[in-house]
Amino acid sequence: MKRSPRRKSSVIAESLNKGLNYYALAASAAGVTLLSLSQPANAEVIFTPANITTGAPGSTFNLDLNNDGIPDFTIKGYGDGVYNAFMAINVTGAGEAIQFVKTCVGTLGTYCSYAAALNQGDKIPGKLLNTDGVIIEVANANAYKGVWSNVQNHFLGLKFKISGQTHYAWVRMSVRAQPANLKAHISGYAYENTPNKAILAGQRTGAADASTPGSLGALARGAAK
Repeated sequence: MKRSPRRKSSVIAESLNKGLNYYALAASAAGVTLLSLSQPANAEVIFTPANITTGAPGSTFNLDLNNDGIPDFTIKGYGDGVYNAFMAINVTGAGEAIQFVKTCVGTLGTYCSYAAALNQGDKIPGKLLNTDGVIIEVANANAYKGVWSNVQNHFLGLKFKISGQTHYAWVRMSVRAQPANLKAHISGYAYENTPNKAILAGQRTGAADASTPGSLGALARGAAK
C-alpha cells in the first residue's frame, strides 16, 4: 500500500520539529552554561561623578572614594602664589598609597615623588608609594615641574582600605599650570569593590562585551552565519 503524500509530509514535519526542539533545548542549556561562565568578574566598580576645582596655593580637597563620610586622601595646595606653588596628595589613613612615576629632585623636603598621570586603561596598581605628600605638580614663577602640567583628563592611581581590606581606585583630573599658580579639576572617581583586585584607569563597569567569545551575542552571530 502506498502512503499518501499528506501522511509522508506529516511524518517529515513531525521529525523535523522534534529535531529543532531538541536543538533549541540543547542550545538553550549551553547558552545558560556559557552565560554563567562568562559573567564579568569586575562588575563591582563603583563610580562617582564629580565637578570639583581645587588648586595651589591654599586650597584643600578631601577625597572620600567610597562616600562613607571619612576622607581617604587630601589634595592640598602650598606656596606663596608669587614665586612658587605646588600641589600634593596626602594619605589620611594607614595602608593608603599613591601610584607614582618618578622621584623628584629639588628642595621640597619630604615631598620627593611625583604622582603618576595615568592614561585611560593603565593598570592600577603599578608603582605604589606608601608615604604622605606625593607631588602632583610644581609651578614656579617661570617654570613647571612634574608630569601634570596642563594635562587633561588623566588619572591618579590610588590604594586605600575599607574595613581593613585593600581596594584600588582612580581619580580623573585635569591640571592647569600658570606662573606660581595651579588649578586642578576633578571630574570623577571610582574604586573596585572587590578587595585586592586591580582596576584600570577610567574603568566604570565590568560588563562583558557582546563580542566576547562564548557570549550569547557571539553565539547568535555565529548561528546567523
